[in-house]
Amino acid sequence: MKKVLSIGLLLAVLLCTISSAQASGVNLAYKYKAGEVCRYKAATTMCMGIPGSNSPMKTHMSWDITEKVLAVRKDGSGSVVTFGAISS
Repeated sequence: MKKVLSIGLLLAVLLCTISSAQASGVNLAYKYKAGEVCRYKAATTMCMGIPGSNSPMKTHMSWDITEKVLAVRKDGSGSVVTFGAISS
């Protein structure tokens, strides 16, 4: 019985530790430089159901994104222009 309680207590402590570690966030901040060009790639996979159909529709999409910094203000914010191309 003591062994079961010890294992239960250990599991409870582990669950609390894991959940608190996942709760912390990350603050992202861009450091813009006028004229800088940044390239990104984003991708997603979707699975959609169609009413009346038994088979789901699966789709994969990716984007090539290019951003150019036009100007940087004194407060650190910037003006950017974004170009993108979608491929699937």
